[in-house]
Amino acid sequence: MFRLQRYFTITSLIAFILIAFLLGYFFRILAFADLIAASESKNVVLTQTFSNFLWPEFASFVSEAGALETDELQNHPRTQELYDYIQAQLNGLSVVKVKVYDLNGLTVFSTEIRQIGENKLDNAGYLSARSGVVASELTFRDTFSAFEQTIEDRNVFSSYVPIYGPGGEIEGVFEVYDDVTPLVKRLEQTQRNIIIGVVVILTVLYFFLFLIVRRADGIIRQQYHDLQESAAALRQARDEAMTASQFKTRLLANVSHDMRTPLNAIMGYTEMMAEGVYGDITPRQRKATTEILRSIGVLIEFISNLLGRAQLESGKVKLELKPLSPREFVEEIQPQVEVLAVAKGLSFHCEVAGDVPDKILGDRYWLRQIALNLMGNAVKFTEEGSVQLLVFREEDQWGFRVKDTGSGIPAEDQERIFDAFEQAGNGHVGSASGIGLGLSIVKELTTLMNGRVTIESVVGQGSTFTVTLPLHVPEAEMV
Repeated sequence: MFRLQRYFTITSLIAFILIAFLLGYFFRILAFADLIAASESKNVVLTQTFSNFLWPEFASFVSEAGALETDELQNHPRTQELYDYIQAQLNGLSVVKVKVYDLNGLTVFSTEIRQIGENKLDNAGYLSARSGVVASELTFRDTFSAFEQTIEDRNVFSSYVPIYGPGGEIEGVFEVYDDVTPLVKRLEQTQRNIIIGVVVILTVLYFFLFLIVRRADGIIRQQYHDLQESAAALRQARDEAMTASQFKTRLLANVSHDMRTPLNAIMGYTEMMAEGVYGDITPRQRKATTEILRSIGVLIEFISNLLGRAQLESGKVKLELKPLSPREFVEEIQPQVEVLAVAKGLSFHCEVAGDVPDKILGDRYWLRQIALNLMGNAVKFTEEGSVQLLVFREEDQWGFRVKDTGSGIPAEDQERIFDAFEQAGNGHVGSASGIGLGLSIVKELTTLMNGRVTIESVVGQGSTFTVTLPLHVPEAEMV
């Protein structure tokens, strides 16, 4: 029986959930990166504004503060003047605390008076600013002292910023605390809205496709039941089963086509993010985009195999034999598999034997499907070691040989792996990486080309798949 409903449900549901989660997570990373950059720029500008107005008047007081006792410094008239001035300037702003340090780490001034006189010489942020590099941090505070009052549950962005004198040398350090709680709440709300929106869209798409697939599956099952129940009705049941099969084939083609459009859009925007079209991204953000692209790739592979299966079952596959270069063919498909192998830390090698003609007759599109399915499976089920592709010639035949050092396939499974929706044991059955269409497509295409596919495999040592095809050479290449 055709088991489209089960495999579609499991594969697409997992992929949809993963895509929704990763898109929300990726937005959060980007949004908070923008928030940190904007807040740090704001604190730097604020520091520059303060230093332009305050530093000429208070620079001497900061440089001489080290000679004063803590009580003298806290009660100094200049301290009160500075406090009044800063409080007036910050009125209506989101800044909740300002501190000034001399070059010895002494807290010369703080809007929280009791902190005046403390030493921050061992503070990494202070030391960074004293060396000329702004240091910032976003933290959540249960309680926070701001202008001699306590505020609660605040997201605070703090920056240590160097203060430069007239000659361009660093003369002190400002520390500015900015209350960014409203911004953080807006970002979190936007993130929730995006996740909800993506989930709603994917859920609608998922259930729409699920209903169609379930209907097709139900028709097939019903026709099969009717066939078993009534042999006087055999001819009618056969005709109806053929109609249902044609419907299934059209359904697979339509579903594949309709799913490609939103998936290609998601992949396109994600690739643009990864390439920095919307701005530079961090290594963590790049890792997130890579995971999104990998998940979409799983769905696209699933869809491509469904479409190939539908074309084969409908009898619409017509081979177009045209001259092609085996070496150029390998150079064309090699990068698509090599990037997957490298990502898993595998060694990957392609070779065209020297006795293979420069030109042969073949259908490039369907030959590409055969080679990519074999190599993709080899990479998918190999965790360490290597994957190799050899294009060879044997008298009046030619073909591919794909060898891997993966987990291998038990002897009892080596026949059925070429059936649709069947997978081998020893780590292959029920794998979330595929649904068992690739090898069935390889076998049917090879048979259509009057060739054969064979397997040699030892559990724990790896597998070798060999596709052998009739060798047809263009007349211009014949000697």
